[in-house]
Amino acid sequence: MNMATMARAEAAVSAEEVRYDQWLSRLAVLAGMTIVQLDRDTDALEIFDAGYTPAEAATEIAAQLA
Repeated sequence: MNMATMARAEAAVSAEEVRYDQWLSRLAVLAGMTIVQLDRDTDALEIFDAGYTPAEAATEIAAQLA
């Protein structure tokens, strides 16, 4: 494997990463928070991994932050 191929493989974005980014963007709108706030102040990734919809996650996060 040459260096260009290795660099391209390391920089590739997986389908799961794309799904999480889209989910997080929808959650940010519903929760009234920025993506940075969600990543820093909540369990967003764990909630995503648990299979919550963005609407369900917004409710869960509101409860966590209350």
